[in-house]
Amino acid sequence: MKKTNRKHKLILAILAMSGVLYSGNILLDSAPAIAKYGRKGKNTQTPAEAHFYEGTARMRARDFDGAIDSFLQAVYFARNGFYPEAHYWLGICYKEKNKDDKAIASLKVATNTSVEPLPDAFMAMAEIHLRNERYEEAEEAIGGARMAGAPYEKQYYLEGLIAENKKEFQTAEAYFVSALGEKPWKWTQAWMHLAECKMKQKKWLEALREFNDLLKTDQPLKNEPLDRIYSDMGVCSLAIGDHQGALDNWHRSLDYDPTNQETHMQLGMMLESEKHYSSAIKEYKEAIKYLAERKPNDPRIQQLRNRIIKLEQMIKPSEVAPQGAKPSPYMRRRDEEQEGPGQNSSGPGKRYTPPAGDSGF
Repeated sequence: MKKTNRKHKLILAILAMSGVLYSGNILLDSAPAIAKYGRKGKNTQTPAEAHFYEGTARMRARDFDGAIDSFLQAVYFARNGFYPEAHYWLGICYKEKNKDDKAIASLKVATNTSVEPLPDAFMAMAEIHLRNERYEEAEEAIGGARMAGAPYEKQYYLEGLIAENKKEFQTAEAYFVSALGEKPWKWTQAWMHLAECKMKQKKWLEALREFNDLLKTDQPLKNEPLDRIYSDMGVCSLAIGDHQGALDNWHRSLDYDPTNQETHMQLGMMLESEKHYSSAIKEYKEAIKYLAERKPNDPRIQQLRNRIIKLEQMIKPSEVAPQGAKPSPYMRRRDEEQEGPGQNSSGPGKRYTPPAGDSGF
């Protein structure tokens, strides 16, 4: 085996271990094919290869702008611009930077020029089309991945995401079950989407069971979003009438992410429904704080402020007890004349009551 190929494989192994070989939600287990070049002198490296290695190092450091520059240089120095691996990683970097048109163009060059199949390039294109709601193009890219030999579980997962985005939750649920395969399940993201699809179908108890199983499994799971899991469990608990369970789960969620405005809002609404107005106000204020930092133009900010004003008016005690209207001088003289000399209707221990139908003015 040539030394150059060994270097390529070493770099790809390092990228896999460092977490760079992730495309969206899907781990890119299979590295792109390594192009075979003609004979070279011992320990020589072309300028194209030098820039390629520089690009992979920058990707490891998550310097995607720098990596893009390096991969472009690698393509520039490659004879006739033929460098499928550089085009592939260039597309992945563009994808990370949300430069979707450039990402698709680079990935297409990679799939059209690589001698070896590149299923991960097709999967990356499918993810890009999916997040832009181009579902037909996403399906077409999944078909390309299938022809290139992509693992079936990854195909099912992407099909599930498409169905979920199209609000076809029952179909999505079936795809996620297929992606997870036989139990025990180990794929955190697919499991989460399965549980949340059940929530969206109002299968509250089934969703709760999935979340509980996910938390209690003996299998090693990667990247468990514990704040999201407990937040979802709180919603399910509330839906079945378990307010204490909802409260406990939302508090656990905030233990993992105290800045989650959605959880603060959920807590506030439940506390308000229970007439715990002071506690509800506190949660609404927390929600406003974090929502304003992330989405300052979100209309819910003003809605929450209006709720706080209303609740504060409901719990604010009266500062002065209501008193009867004081008689005018004219009314006092008239009453004295009617009651006769020596009598005072507004004397000590006696409260003045205006005549019926008389405002006192």
